[in-house]
Amino acid sequence: MKTFMKPLNAFIIVISMISLFSCSNDDDVLILPPEPTTQELLANKWYLEKRVNTSTTPPTTHEANDCEKNTYFDFNNDGIIIAESFGLNGGNCESLSLESGTYSLNNNEDQIIITDSGSTQIVNILTLSSTELVISFNTTEIHFMR
Repeated sequence: MKTFMKPLNAFIIVISMISLFSCSNDDDVLILPPEPTTQELLANKWYLEKRVNTSTTPPTTHEANDCEKNTYFDFNNDGIIIAESFGLNGGNCESLSLESGTYSLNNNEDQIIITDSGSTQIVNILTLSSTELVISFNTTEIHFMR
């Protein structure tokens, strides 16, 4: 009987070890946050980097100077947009205009509909990420960064 118990004990220990190491730990499961929506990516301030005139061949690019880089679009979560443009005036960097209006996204979320003082402008979203926004209207692309 003694010789039978030793292999049985060894077998039970091996099965117990295998069972112990094959158990999964739910703590190891990586839960990723959901992808941000277009509205969430758009929210907050976007600063001007450059403008591209696509009607010329090749397209003409105007890189924003240090003053113009203060120009921004600020998309608030409540549908309000604030836009301020900056430029040089006699060598001094000054705010040239400050405007506010409302905005919404179309059903496909690939266009921004901006209403300001009774006029409406529709701009196409070409690129939208957490750090880059490129919009276009008519023959102009406007590149913004966060």
